[in-house]
Amino acid sequence: MPETMYAADSEKPEAILVAEDEYAVREIMEKLLENKEYKVISAVDGEDAVNKFEGHKGCIGMWLFDIMMPGMNGRDAYGRTKKIKPDIKTLFMSGYSENILTNKDLRDGRVYFLQKPMTPDKLFHKVSEIFST
Repeated sequence: MPETMYAADSEKPEAILVAEDEYAVREIMEKLLENKEYKVISAVDGEDAVNKFEGHKGCIGMWLFDIMMPGMNGRDAYGRTKKIKPDIKTLFMSGYSENILTNKDLRDGRVYFLQKPMTPDKLFHKVSEIFST
């Protein structure tokens, strides 16, 4: 699916950069978030996410990254882009346990974790919670 950015109402935060290597999962997440009027930029892997971030860094308020992706994984993409925008909020998701992240990652106050599979309600709740902190 091509990159999309949708206008959101004035109460919605900046765009969410979604990096997910599984097409069906990425498409569903994109549609769910857009239906809640979030702006979404989609990436197929970590490298694509870094490139999209560099092109849109001024409007991205959250990263929603799958941790395990072929090529550049979510943690590596986070490490590269965090240097550019260190205060950005990040939601990692994975079918693996949150132990895949280090305690240092989770202690910085801007990194969160969501276990896959997840319900749409859990996704919306976590995204809303993160943007409100």
